[in-house]
Amino acid sequence: MKKLNPEKLNQLSAEDQNACLWPYIGQMERENEELNMKLAETEKSAEMWRERCEAVKHAMMRGGDALHNIRGAGRKRSVTDDQIANMQMLRAQGMTIKDIARELKLGYGTVQGYLKDWEENNG
Repeated sequence: MKKLNPEKLNQLSAEDQNACLWPYIGQMERENEELNMKLAETEKSAEMWRERCEAVKHAMMRGGDALHNIRGAGRKRSVTDDQIANMQMLRAQGMTIKDIARELKLGYGTVQGYLKDWEENNG
């Protein structure tokens, strides 16, 4: 489509100006419709990613097979929920961290870390 010359357009009558502008208006409306469709696709994609991020965040807060970050990168937990429950139960019974580690065949630092988090949250 040719570029409009504003000076020549101003010299035309109102009817002739409308006739010259209609093809451009139609083209702009088509482009606007295409952009709106792309925007809708982008918003749909963004919503899908937001939902996925929320699901991962909830998994991280729940524990279990929680991820260390959104991408799922990093070292995964080697301790099961049952082992953590056993640690907490044995600690509540007065067993030392060293004895708990031996009993569950885990490292002292591993037991200490999980119990530290548990004791901070449960006073």
